Amino acid sequence: MKLLRSAVLGFSMLHLFSGAAAAVTLAPNTEFTIFPSSPSLGGSWFTTFQFTVEANTTAELTVVDMCHGGDQYEIFNFGSSLGFTTPIGSFTSNCLLSPTQAETIALPDPRWGEAIFNLGPGTYDISGVTTVDGGPGANRAAIRLDVEELPTVIPEPSTLLGLGLALGLGALSLNRKQKK
Repeated sequence: MKLLRSAVLGFSMLHLFSGAAAAVTLAPNTEFTIFPSSPSLGGSWFTTFQFTVEANTTAELTVVDMCHGGDQYEIFNFGSSLGFTTPIGSFTSNCLLSPTQAETIALPDPRWGEAIFNLGPGTYDISGVTTVDGGPGANRAAIRLDVEELPTVIPEPSTLLGLGLALGLGALSLNRKQKK
């Protein structure tokens, strides 16, 4: 256990002095991406996630705890807070390892903190900070971006017919007024 703490402390110090977190482009509509979060309270994530949401689309960004259920994170976009994962009152002793476990175990179980953010068009640079540490040792979380194209509004034929009729009647009325 002492060796594990030393390794975590060494990794944390290396990260602290190595500068910025590693930037990863987050692909839309794929499985969860698992990443190491900070093992210390108030520590920044070791990874930032960048992506763009195009015009005429909407997006959901999901973040879920994956280790020692009970971790809570504050999530940021370009340094501005988007919000927090749900606070958890109890902790688990295990860590989840796969994108499938994020989907099938962590999301449906209230012991694992989660957050879903609705995002509009724009460029994003997502980072996070550990605000509650649910257990000793390394922590991990998972993130997923789901993007959906907004439907194009096409008027129904009856709407077009009504609009045409109203314009025609308006033109006829204007024509009659000009003749008088």
